[in-house]
Amino acid sequence: MTTFSLNPTYYQVTWTLNSPTDYSSLSGDQSGGLDSTTALNYNRLVSVTGTQDLSGSPLNIGDYFIVNGYTIGFNGSDAIDSIIQKINLASKFTGVAANQNVVANYLTLTNAPGHEGQAFWIQDSTVNTLSDLGLTAGTYDAYPSLVGTSFTNVGTGSNVMINGVNVVFAAGAVSSAVSQLNAYTSQTSVSALQAAGNVQLNSINGQPFAINGGTAVSNLGITTGNFGGYPTMIDLSQSKERANMRWVQAINELESFGTPVFVGNISVTGNTNGNAAPTTFSFTIGYEHPDQIVTAARSTEPDYGNTFIGTDAIARAVARALTSTMVSNRKVFDPTIQSYGANANRANQIRIQTLTSAALDTVSNITTVETNISVTQISGI
Repeated sequence: MTTFSLNPTYYQVTWTLNSPTDYSSLSGDQSGGLDSTTALNYNRLVSVTGTQDLSGSPLNIGDYFIVNGYTIGFNGSDAIDSIIQKINLASKFTGVAANQNVVANYLTLTNAPGHEGQAFWIQDSTVNTLSDLGLTAGTYDAYPSLVGTSFTNVGTGSNVMINGVNVVFAAGAVSSAVSQLNAYTSQTSVSALQAAGNVQLNSINGQPFAINGGTAVSNLGITTGNFGGYPTMIDLSQSKERANMRWVQAINELESFGTPVFVGNISVTGNTNGNAAPTTFSFTIGYEHPDQIVTAARSTEPDYGNTFIGTDAIARAVARALTSTMVSNRKVFDPTIQSYGANANRANQIRIQTLTSAALDTVSNITTVETNISVTQISGI
């Protein structure tokens, strides 16, 4: 008896916002670029940043650590870029992605696209790899987060008011300040981590928090006011929704060849907090029948009469999504924060709005849009 065996062909697809044609300055209904993550999910990102500068090669052959039960190994020549690459190659198994966007050369772990708001845990190896990376074993689950832009030692008797609670410091450097902030977490609902040489504050209940003032505010590299993560304004949330609408349309176009057996391994570069369009957006797609990846140019397209196969057909499908205009009712994340006494809150963080996601370019320029799209068949799978 013949047994069916799934044997897909996989493709890596990358959209670049600004090269060779620059679409990064588009605004209004054309804003946002391409993204699979909604504004609400960006606001739920959990992250932790290491305390070690990885610009050299701090690791050794055989070093590894464990993320959500999955082992990630390194070698002695790995510096920050290759460390990030190896962690991101495992994202489909771990739900965790890496970047150096908080502070250059310092490793940040955060939720991978599609896993926003999910707790993750990291475990050390027998060779103490985490200490080399500047990370601490444990579970990370708090959001939204605020990372200070600098840090200077706090002095004895200096203070910061968080959600109306007066946190009074003894003299200390950044690690001491973090410990002292955490001693008040049960009162402030805000925890602290060290992020590179700075302080990261995290809401432990998913709500915004208020920095009311204090003599140590500038020492922590923060400012007074309410903070609730990103995006920070409703128009930025709307742009992110428009980007997500284009992603949905891209999938619709890619399904015209047949139902993909896999869509994932999503990664972005450039802005990763949701306050702007990503510079590049990449994903992997798999088809069981690659011989069916065929499309003909439509009558509205300048190369009508041509037929596209394989990687060219995939590029055309994505380009069609980016040259289409969609109108949809969306659940839009509203980042507006209200003050309640010394505290901050979002009473209603979702608005139902009708949004237009306008084409990034005209259909007559679809071949121009395609030059910003690269599609490569993945070999050896």
